[in-house]
Amino acid sequence: MERILAAPEFANAVRLREFLSFLVEEALSGAESIKEVTVAMRVFNRRASFDPSGDSVVRVGALHLRNRLREYYAGTGRLDEVVIEVPKGSYLPVFRRADGAANGASGGASGGTLGSPGLSRKAMAAAAGILLVLVAGAWWLARATVHRPDPSIAVLPMANLGDPGMDRLCQAFTEDLTTELARLPQLRVTARTSAVQFRSQNGDMRDIGERLGVAHVLEGSVRKEGSTIRFTVQLIDTRSRYHIWSEAYERDAKDVLAAEAEVTRLAATGAAGRLGIADLSAFAPAHLPSAEAHDLFWRARYLRADKLHPEAWVQAVELLEQAVRGDPRYTEAWAALASLSANMAFHRIGGFDTHMARARSAAAKTIELDPRNPDAHLALAEIQWLQDHDWAAAERSFRRVIDLNPSFAPGHGWFAIALLSRGRFDEAMGQLDTSVRLNPLPYVVSNDRATVHYVARRYDESIARCRQVLAIDPRYWFAHIVIGNCLRAKGRYAEAIQEYRLLPKEDLDAATGNLGNVLALAGQRQEATALLSKMLAVVPDSDEGNGWVRVSYIQIGLGDKAAALTSLENAYAHHETDANYIGVDPIYDPLRNEPRFKALLKELGL
Repeated sequence: MERILAAPEFANAVRLREFLSFLVEEALSGAESIKEVTVAMRVFNRRASFDPSGDSVVRVGALHLRNRLREYYAGTGRLDEVVIEVPKGSYLPVFRRADGAANGASGGASGGTLGSPGLSRKAMAAAAGILLVLVAGAWWLARATVHRPDPSIAVLPMANLGDPGMDRLCQAFTEDLTTELARLPQLRVTARTSAVQFRSQNGDMRDIGERLGVAHVLEGSVRKEGSTIRFTVQLIDTRSRYHIWSEAYERDAKDVLAAEAEVTRLAATGAAGRLGIADLSAFAPAHLPSAEAHDLFWRARYLRADKLHPEAWVQAVELLEQAVRGDPRYTEAWAALASLSANMAFHRIGGFDTHMARARSAAAKTIELDPRNPDAHLALAEIQWLQDHDWAAAERSFRRVIDLNPSFAPGHGWFAIALLSRGRFDEAMGQLDTSVRLNPLPYVVSNDRATVHYVARRYDESIARCRQVLAIDPRYWFAHIVIGNCLRAKGRYAEAIQEYRLLPKEDLDAATGNLGNVLALAGQRQEATALLSKMLAVVPDSDEGNGWVRVSYIQIGLGDKAAALTSLENAYAHHETDANYIGVDPIYDPLRNEPRFKALLKELGL
């Protein structure tokens, strides 16, 4: 397989190399069959809802792979002794001896090649036996070493087997184990937001492994028994469904925080060691926060998970600030404060400058306490990208995040969005591919991919991907905006207008600029002008959202380039997030030759 992957026939076929590697490794790991949906998720980054009847990506890929293998064996691999085939109707590869190698390339009656008349049957049998031993030994060695899958794991939610008051402890135990294991660069850890969806402790481990794309899961439970808390963990091989390691820890219930912190370290160390990881130096030194600070931190985490109500994030910031005031060495609280503040600035929730100053300060404090904390470096990258417009520094920080924690899905996702703004579409898609492997279930990344396709002018692919997102969750209204943008760019104005108007009434304001642009392009200038007047009545006094950018959309549709450029200059002055995408968004194509537009791109570092 390694010879095939290095051959000229496969040199420019990255996806086919991944396809072949996956199939061969599955076969050598003992798989009896390989499902099409498994290939779709593991190789082609499709979601767990993949429907083969409506998406032929795997079948088409298999056809290309078979054709490429035939080209290889007719060219570079014509002398290979072992042939790898992927039979039609199956994805499980077959390994066989090449006919030429088995019967000899040539040889007369007195020759000494295997299978020639010059050898006795006894000699032929002995040679065949030796060959069988050698091939079996090579196969066993390959299975045991070279083709072992990369270490990968998902931490499932820990079950509470008793006191309802232990629910928060179970959540903390699950998240802390995930965070601790993700510090190991040798281990690929599924993001918590995907793993947390598998709450049943009796689920089919092979199915869970396939859906999450991991070879192992860590599950367990917490039970309070009188004055004792009992933690249990089990490491399970998802392919064989066997428990390969388990441990139980009993601790005094008087100090729950200390007990959970100690057990987290012991369980992470035990699981990592069982997976063959010897270097555990990446594990962070433990700091036990005060009970009050810890409670504030978890209340903030709960509020931060509410992405529909901005006021919840404001409350979360207040709680985190209380936590770090009460315990200035509480690294996790500082990191959460930095991350949340940077996100609020990005989403234009309240005062941009205030959020950025808080994010910068909290990130610096986090790095002072723990230089390896990825959340802090990610917040720093966002600051350098959004506020400082220092792309060189931002890219170094993004790459530092990934170096520190290759399993940190948000790091890959945010880096992809930043790369998109620079027009580096292939690299952005590569980061999103990695994010999907780490966090396969959320559909937001799929919509990010659709956005990359849109700005790369691959409109049909973008529309198809958005339709897949909406099939999973029809309420994800942002997909309608991306579809409408693509239809507008294709000149299908009536369909674009209809798509924007599919948004719920309470969310329609987010598409007002897009709708006004396409109404103007469709000749409905009166309605477009009315929308523009409505926006201009509120945008100058607002410190939230991307109002000036959206105003510019309508002005571009109306053909008023000078006004659109003034709006974009206002957007830059107000640090509007979407101004960072003017270098790639197709809606700005009518302005690209304008000197003021070029000057603005320079100011933004684009």
